[in-house]
Amino acid sequence: MNTPRIVGVYKGVGRLTAPNEEIAVQYRLTEYEDVLEGGVPGQHSITGVVIARARGQVAFPAVGQLYALHLQDGRKINVYIESGDGKVRATGGFF
Repeated sequence: MNTPRIVGVYKGVGRLTAPNEEIAVQYRLTEYEDVLEGGVPGQHSITGVVIARARGQVAFPAVGQLYALHLQDGRKINVYIESGDGKVRATGGFF
């Protein structure tokens, strides 16, 4: 049985970018690692929420869209917008 454990939490102010689009956002991401039987480390997954802030209004990016999320610390990660309330899932690791 796989048991996920949290290996990192990342939050801050960043931006989402796609061709011809850039959105200022606040983000909170959680990185999980599956722990396999015997304590063997497994795959990592990253999920979270991004909230766009424009002219004092709260908005969410378009569902189904793929963006590069630029984190406050300079790293980037590609994320897929899963729901209308800003839930995201990473499509790979940080770069």
